[in-house]
Amino acid sequence: MTAIERRLEILNVLTERREEKINTLAAIFGVSVRTIKYDVEILSLDHPIETVVGRHGCVRMMPGRRIYLNDISMEQQKLLLSMMDEVDEPKKLLLRQLLRAHGSVQFRTEIEGG
Repeated sequence: MTAIERRLEILNVLTERREEKINTLAAIFGVSVRTIKYDVEILSLDHPIETVVGRHGCVRMMPGRRIYLNDISMEQQKLLLSMMDEVDEPKKLLLRQLLRAHGSVQFRTEIEGG
């Protein structure tokens, strides 16, 4: 499993469970705690996740936040996805952020891999 694949799976876990301990994530993916901390640090740059420190510490989806809200139509999502092949990298990043925030998990592969 590549780092990108692992990070996508961490997002999937957090989307389903809302929170998880770093040690548990390390065990699930067979990597060190430090690797998971680094992955979480990278993911938190683009996704609504946070690290809670302390006795009951964990990594969690920020309260009230979700990935892939699915509040734009399929036609709008398809249009935005088709535009990704025609724009430069900074605009591609903006399109990905928009689709992650408002798109459907159905298009997750195209959004992340596009």
